[in-house]
Amino acid sequence: MAEFTEANRQHFDQKALSYKTEFSHLLRLLCNQVLTRRLWISDKWTDTPAGKGQEVKMLDYACGVGILSITLAPFLTKVIGLDLSDSMVNEFNKDAREAALSDRLIAYKGDLVAATAATELSDPKFFNFDLVLISMAFHHFADPGLALKRLGDRLKSGGTCVVIDFVPDNHRISEDVSHTVKTHGFTSDDMKKLFEDAGLSANFDYQVVDEPFSHTRNGVAVEKTIFIARARRV
Repeated sequence: MAEFTEANRQHFDQKALSYKTEFSHLLRLLCNQVLTRRLWISDKWTDTPAGKGQEVKMLDYACGVGILSITLAPFLTKVIGLDLSDSMVNEFNKDAREAALSDRLIAYKGDLVAATAATELSDPKFFNFDLVLISMAFHHFADPGLALKRLGDRLKSGGTCVVIDFVPDNHRISEDVSHTVKTHGFTSDDMKKLFEDAGLSANFDYQVVDEPFSHTRNGVAVEKTIFIARARRV
């Protein structure tokens, strides 16, 4: 697992500066989807009866450059980002500063499935989240079940976990990234079981995004389908 994790860290360190440009279509698509489905994702935001006047705290896990954190920031009081990649963390924090959001958004280097996580991520600020978001990273996790269990442990009772990733398909993964991909998509049944095994058994739903993600890699055009799944901690 350590070798696979290190391969991902190196890959995303290299991609950090170009990520927003290379994946601009995907990022626009994701931002539109989370805003459109925000009240489906959770009823607790700073502008809703369930969250108004309260702290509403989100963990953006494998946060990357933090586009979705910035998008959802108007409806949250605090966002913590965690990522394997120092370079991605640096980009997240730079963009938060430039958006004048660094008082509410901050990212740290961290890996919840690492042996050192219990010590390195023991600070209270890494617990008691109302929302956990994992966007387009789940297929890179060496052990998605373990990651989801540890994320669920950091949710408040009644808190929501949201996973955005790919629906399984028959497209070949490009050789330059295949060494960083563990699972080639997740079905509704896959996600339901993963959530339930992690203690996130309430309010499950899995929705397929109608608009495909179109991307060209090494001269080959590929379209992939994205899902958004949610479940709550009992």
